[in-house]
Formats: sequence, structure tokens, C-alpha cells
Amino acid sequence: MGDSEQTTTPVLETLLERINALTSEFQSFRTTVEQRLTSLEEEMRKGREEMNQGFRKMERRLDVVSVDINKLRADVQYLETQIEKLEREPA
Repeated sequence: MGDSEQTTTPVLETLLERINALTSEFQSFRTTVEQRLTSLEEEMRKGREEMNQGFRKMERRLDVVSVDINKLRADVQYLETQIEKLEREPA
């Protein structure tokens, strides 16, 4: 082994150690990012489900209000008819 080989070997080993450390650090970072993304996806899915439930509740309530409004209109029409009859009657 020559002098240049003895000098090069520790440098290469140091570079390989640093590359391995970076690889390990990158894998750890990637794992953390994947976990956070998975968590966000779960929260979004849950939020969507809650939002859909809220929309369904609102739709049912609007249906009830719509029925009530139609009944009220019918009552108003009936009362208007009765008032018109009373107005036509001679005093």
C-alpha cells in the first residue's frame, strides 16, 4: 500500500460515514413527514364526514321548515278566503 492509498482510505471512510448518516437522517425525516401526512389525511376525512353529517341534518331541518311554511301558506289562504266572505256579507 502506498502513501496515497493510506491517506485516501480514511477520507473515503469518513465520506461513507457521512453519507450513511445523511441517509439515516433523510429516512427519519421521510418517516416523520409520512406520519404527519397520514395524520392530516385522517383529520380531513373525519372533517368531511362531520361536514356531510351536518349537511344531512341541515337538509332535514330545511325539509321540516319547508313543510311548515307550506302549511302556513295554506292557513293564510284559508283566512284570506274567510275574510273575503265576511267582507261580501251585508252588514
